[in-house]
Amino acid sequence: MSCQSYDLAEKYQTPVIFMSDLDLGMNNWVCDPLEEPEEDFDRGKIATDEVIGRLENWGRYRDVDGDGIP
Repeated sequence: MSCQSYDLAEKYQTPVIFMSDLDLGMNNWVCDPLEEPEEDFDRGKIATDEVIGRLENWGRYRDVDGDGIP
């Protein structure tokens, strides 16, 4: 779930709080190896130099296209 929380933080440009169980953090448990995610991350909107050049009033946290995501 840490990969999913990172993906949401990147896509929506907002902090994500990932909470875990104390029992998991304080004990050593033997488990099967974790699988790597097969899907690529959805980084959301990426502001390239070309996109920034077309915007007249650009701001890092400004909603320039009206979709609610800066």
